[in-house]
Amino acid sequence: QLMKTWIADVELKSLMIAGICRTVKNSHNDGIAQMLEDIERISEERSIAFKTISLGNLNESAIDEFLVDVLRTDLEAVHPLSYALMKKTGGNPFAMKQFLLTLLRQNLLTYNIGLTKWSWDVDGIRKLSVSENIAELITSRFYEIKAARRVLPAAACLGSTVSVATLEIIQSTCKNSELISEDPSLFDLGSVQESEEMSMSSRYLQDSLRNNIHDDLQQCAEEGFIEFCGDEKFMFVHDKVQEAALRMLQDHSLVRFRLGEILLSMSDEEQLDDCLFEIIGLLKTKPDIIAKQTDERRFQLAHLFYRGGKKAHGMAAYRAAGDYFKLSIDLVSFDTWRHEQDFCLDLYSTAAEAEYNDGRFEQLQVYASRLMQHVEST
Repeated sequence: QLMKTWIADVELKSLMIAGICRTVKNSHNDGIAQMLEDIERISEERSIAFKTISLGNLNESAIDEFLVDVLRTDLEAVHPLSYALMKKTGGNPFAMKQFLLTLLRQNLLTYNIGLTKWSWDVDGIRKLSVSENIAELITSRFYEIKAARRVLPAAACLGSTVSVATLEIIQSTCKNSELISEDPSLFDLGSVQESEEMSMSSRYLQDSLRNNIHDDLQQCAEEGFIEFCGDEKFMFVHDKVQEAALRMLQDHSLVRFRLGEILLSMSDEEQLDDCLFEIIGLLKTKPDIIAKQTDERRFQLAHLFYRGGKKAHGMAAYRAAGDYFKLSIDLVSFDTWRHEQDFCLDLYSTAAEAEYNDGRFEQLQVYASRLMQHVEST
């Protein structure tokens, strides 16, 4: 919103904005894609230069230059290694980094202290079986590093950027084995199979978060899986690392839901506000479980999602606010309107305002129509 305001401001002169984003279409960057389309449209209307530079994979010549610089050697010596890297990774920079780390661990790329130079086994590298899937390549590294196996799958369920404090809340709960075993889920799961699966998720969290989280995270950072980003937070260095961590879980949606339960039950009011978006993101992964709850529990969740919508709306994140409000509205029943009319009126009117601010006028009309129907019937 801020960038669009800058570009639309006719009084603002001599400003250049530069940014970078992934072009892969997924739910995480749909908002960015829409923002870029809006900025390009405004730029055309105002005759402002708008340039997109697409960065593809490295070609063999670029890999040659990269290895000459990194390995401090000449082009002729490095070319066979460059060719092997190209064949194994297709020139994907992130895959190249992971592949080179694999070569180091398997002693196919070594530094000779006596000769003060790097050496490599090209034949061994060519014979090395490497997955074409980057996530599978990283997963193979996870199995070699216990700290990564312990802490990263649970962290990956929390998002691409994770608060250490949030992990500590989860760990403190999981160390209380009685709490985990006696109350495998706060929700009515509806079937024995789902209860057993939820208990398995609880046991996984117990086993994986026993060790010192800070030590495990520090080792993961040294291995290049995560980076610390201030305010006691860390982020996955690439979405493929997060994807690889999730692949280690049999059912990451259940683990996510269980993490949401734990955070919801163990957070005080201040902690709840700090990790509100995380909790909502975790709980909404199992709408089938939420749908089976009692009216009382559904209202509690409706209020939680409404609270998330209000917080996002106050931050001018109107698309996210609208999504949170919709989650809340989907849980509102006829009885809720009868017993919690003030809440429902505020929910629908605020949701309509969020849709208006986001330009989603069709959904705005739906909410306005429903609101009028309920007002007229009371």
